[in-house]
Amino acid sequence: MLGIIGGVNQFQLELLREKTREGLDPARARGKFGGRPIKLNAAQVEMANKLRSDGKSVAAVASLLNVSPPKGITDKSLRILCRCYRFFSS
Repeated sequence: MLGIIGGVNQFQLELLREKTREGLDPARARGKFGGRPIKLNAAQVEMANKLRSDGKSVAAVASLLNVSPPKGITDKSLRILCRCYRFFSS
């Protein structure tokens, strides 16, 4: 009995994944992305990169740009600051 219920549940999960994918793929084709919106524009990202290359800390750059620094990360890279990694990947 439990095997049948488990099988039905697995089938429902597969249907849910399929329907989610059917909605996400066209949205990505239209240029829509999920998640939190990017807080920095391209000019701010460029300024942040310049400040980091000049030796400013991540916390100092974040403070200048009025964003929160990433918690517990002391990496020299600024690419994870406020989800602006999309700018760095291009």
